Amino acid sequence: MEVSIGGRSVIASGVAISINDQPIRFTFTNDFIIEIRFSYDQSNNQNISSAVNKGVLVISFSNFVNPLGTACREPLRLGVLNDLPISLSFSLDYIGNQENHITIFKYVFLRG
Repeated sequence: MEVSIGGRSVIASGVAISINDQPIRFTFTNDFIIEIRFSYDQSNNQNISSAVNKGVLVISFSNFVNPLGTACREPLRLGVLNDLPISLSFSLDYIGNQENHITIFKYVFLRG
């Protein structure tokens, strides 16, 4: 079975649960690893940032604490794998408070 969305092939999809901000790591190949991190500060402004750390693409989600959930409208372009662009669609649900919470990360990685 093949799944596609908007002309892009789905290469992975699922749900990962982070307890108290544990990072979530996706290893596509030895050279293409993505780590998702969550953080919070007093500004309450939602922000997504990225950086490469020791060959790992780290995507940081700051202040995604909406109890009703948050999702992206357009996939985030992450890079290129085997000469095709890779992007990420996601939604996040946050349950609890800053001291004791879970983040439900629903993801779809797309190629093309």
